[in-house]
Amino acid sequence: MGRRSKYPEEFRQRAAQLVLDSRRSVRDVAGELGVNHETLRNWVAAERRQRAEGPAALSEPFPVAGGWQVGPDTPTSAR
Repeated sequence: MGRRSKYPEEFRQRAAQLVLDSRRSVRDVAGELGVNHETLRNWVAAERRQRAEGPAALSEPFPVAGGWQVGPDTPTSAR
């Protein structure tokens, strides 16, 4: 298990969104925010993955025609 971040989740997400939505460089935004550019690069990669998964990446099974759909994060016991 990784260590807990010293930055709140919302800060990490907004910093990554700033890079992705403003077309500014990771180094530029990292310098402005006072975080390591490699740390911000990791946050940007995570935000890209989250955007790619979109709202379809659910953690609970949900009803669909003909049965149940299971999201990728659904616990094994619910499958």
